Amino acid sequence: MFLKYTNSLDFDEHEIDKIDPKDYIIRAMPESVNFNSRYARINKIVTHEMRVVKYPAVVGDAWLAGVMSIPGTKVVVKATPMDLTKSIRAIDHSFIKAVRGNGNSSRRVKRK
Repeated sequence: MFLKYTNSLDFDEHEIDKIDPKDYIIRAMPESVNFNSRYARINKIVTHEMRVVKYPAVVGDAWLAGVMSIPGTKVVVKATPMDLTKSIRAIDHSFIKAVRGNGNSSRRVKRK
């Protein structure tokens, strides 16, 4: 049903109950697919694809919120996971930076 949803404007998820399971693949396939250099057309729905291939290694909170909130837009994010030790250090560093304010102070407080 996900495949049908991605290539149809007039989708009703209750249709699945009326379809024989052996016909799922036929029902999910688009009726037509056309590609050119600027867009793809699936069942007369014109889609535009944009890829961002380089972005900063460190980003702020909700950095994709603007793109993900565009009406009628589906966003797929492929991210490379960090090593567990490195991610823990990065979280610790972010926490320390937040506690200290702007993170400029790296000196230790001496106790008397």
